[in-house]
Amino acid sequence: MTLLIAKLKPEHAEAAKAALATWCGVGDVHLYLEQATDLPAPAEDTLAADIAELIAPHDNQPMRREALESALGGHDSFWDGKGLADPSLRNGFVAVSKALRPLFPHDASPIDRLARRVKHYEPGTRRYLGTRYQITPLGKAVKARLIAMGAIHKGLKLSVEA
Repeated sequence: MTLLIAKLKPEHAEAAKAALATWCGVGDVHLYLEQATDLPAPAEDTLAADIAELIAPHDNQPMRREALESALGGHDSFWDGKGLADPSLRNGFVAVSKALRPLFPHDASPIDRLARRVKHYEPGTRRYLGTRYQITPLGKAVKARLIAMGAIHKGLKLSVEA
């Protein structure tokens, strides 16, 4: 048995199945549709307010401020960091994750509730290129709260497209 994995738009799934059936046989083609894994938007704004209160950086926490601005601003470690590791940014992410732990005790990385990490690899060699942060709906609400509180800079874009 050969396994073929392909990303298709949902409207093209049946056409792809029909095309593959000419080579494989009609009953041998099975489609497994990927379910959306986006976290739902919070039902009330109180969760965003609680998170903003927990993670708002103080004046003596510049690494936390930088980490929040990076994660909530769509940071790309390859383009923004020129491919080099940034240990201070990593320490800032750890501080934010620890601050979120009381609200999300069962998450492996609570910061994923605010911004999803997408790792990029070079197509031919699969060499790691960097990580891009995609803001979630909850992250957008928290970002708006943090900007209103003056905890992070206003110049950040409020929506980051994938």
